[in-house]
Amino acid sequence: MLSHPFDRLDDCSVCGMKYEREQGFFLGGVPVSYALICSLWVLPIITIWFFGWMPLGWMLGLCVGGGVVLPIVGYRYCQALWLGLYFCFAWHEMPAREE
Repeated sequence: MLSHPFDRLDDCSVCGMKYEREQGFFLGGVPVSYALICSLWVLPIITIWFFGWMPLGWMLGLCVGGGVVLPIVGYRYCQALWLGLYFCFAWHEMPAREE
């Protein structure tokens, strides 16, 4: 699905299925990205700050820095995860394979 870290292919190289189901389909990657960054980056940093293991300035810098850099780096991967989640729960919409 990904040709290199920042580029997504339009169709599957094996079966030819188009990845984008409709216009704006991959906007679903935005809430996936948001949920992953909040739960795996921001929440642990705030927890570490809460227990006094990190100063306030470091906590704010890491949260803001991660909130800016991580969505840019991980958005294509979140699109791939979104496609997998979509077909996991809407498997009946998976196009039939021609063999």
